Amino acid sequence: MKKYIAMLIVLATMKIALAIPITSFESWDVLIKNSPEIVIARCTSTLDFISASNKVVVVTDGIIRSDIEVVSVLKGTPNPGLSHLASEYWPYRGEYFLVFASNQKDQYNVGYTAIEGYRIISLGHNFTTNQMTGKPLEDQIQFLLKRRLKELNEGLTRDNEEKLRLEMALKEKNNDGDTSSNALPVTPKI
Repeated sequence: MKKYIAMLIVLATMKIALAIPITSFESWDVLIKNSPEIVIARCTSTLDFISASNKVVVVTDGIIRSDIEVVSVLKGTPNPGLSHLASEYWPYRGEYFLVFASNQKDQYNVGYTAIEGYRIISLGHNFTTNQMTGKPLEDQIQFLLKRRLKELNEGLTRDNEEKLRLEMALKEKNNDGDTSSNALPVTPKI
C-alpha cells in the first residue's frame, strides 16, 4: 500500500513537472460536445503494478499507455478494432470502459487520449452494447452512466456491510473497554 501511495505521489509530481495539459470537469454536456470521439473499449493489455522481475513499475510521465479494443464508436470516426489509449486511468485487462477522447493524439502518438480521470467511465468486465443499439448518443451515455452508478451503489452497500462486520468484530474483541467504532486493539510495546 505504501508503494502504491508513493507511486501516486510520483505520478502527480511528474504531471506537474512535465506540464501535461489537464482540464477540469465542467459538465457532461460540455464533455460530450468537446470530445471528438466517444467510444466503448476493452483493455487488452496494460502495465502491471509489479513487473515480472518483482519490481514496482514506475510511470515516468504519469500517463498509462494501454492496448485496447474499440467495441463500439458512439461519436467520431467509426474505427472499431485494436488501438491504444493514453490516460491517467489504469485499466485492468479485460475491463470495458467508456472513453471521452480529447484532441491530444499527436502528443502521445496513440489512438485515443483521455488524460483526465473523468474521461474514463469503468463498465466492468461483463458488458454488451445490445441494449444501446439504435438509441441517440445522449440516451446511450445516460444508459452507461446509470449502469455505472448502479454498480457503484451496489459496491458501496457491500463495502458498508463489510465495514459494519469489521467494526462489530473489533468492538467484541476490544480489551480496553472502549466501545467506539474507531477503537483498535492496543498492542503493548516491548
